[in-house]
Amino acid sequence: MESYILRVECLDKALRLGVHTDAIDAVAVLTAIHRDCRRIGLLRVASQRHNYRMPFRSLRPRSALTVRHAMPVFEYDKYLTSLLDQSIGRRRIDEVRAVCTDLEIEFAAVPDEELIHGKDALEFIAAVLTHCGAPRDSGPGMLWTAFDRASVAGYASLTAVIDFLTDQRSATRRQASSTTTNA
Repeated sequence: MESYILRVECLDKALRLGVHTDAIDAVAVLTAIHRDCRRIGLLRVASQRHNYRMPFRSLRPRSALTVRHAMPVFEYDKYLTSLLDQSIGRRRIDEVRAVCTDLEIEFAAVPDEELIHGKDALEFIAAVLTHCGAPRDSGPGMLWTAFDRASVAGYASLTAVIDFLTDQRSATRRQASSTTTNA
């Protein structure tokens, strides 16, 4: 679901309206987030394929994330080391790095949106928005608010759901109206 809001338009709107700045380049921020979250996605694939049992749920990327000049700075090696400390051990770091290098090649043609875990990306965005003055943990809400009716147009499945719900609501109103008229 998060992939719907991981868009330049949503981040730009959250920055402009939520933290009152237009000095931050939403494209540059999202490019950095995609780069780093793609690497985390490849770690998730490696863990799954090779049964590394990395604790992604309990060790979130924010443990290795800082923000400088409104840009996320992710310490990949720190995160990887922490994951390994809580799973298979640091001694296998070279193996995991080699597996991830192979996965980069294997998944080169796979779009970021298919590898990025939405909750990871939202943590990065929340950190940037908090750095810019937004209340802590308000980032996801700001992005969802930025996803407006115009944003839906790019997604056929969402448009179909909205059309269906609109038709259902209209039918319910017609039925209620005819019941009231006949009473």
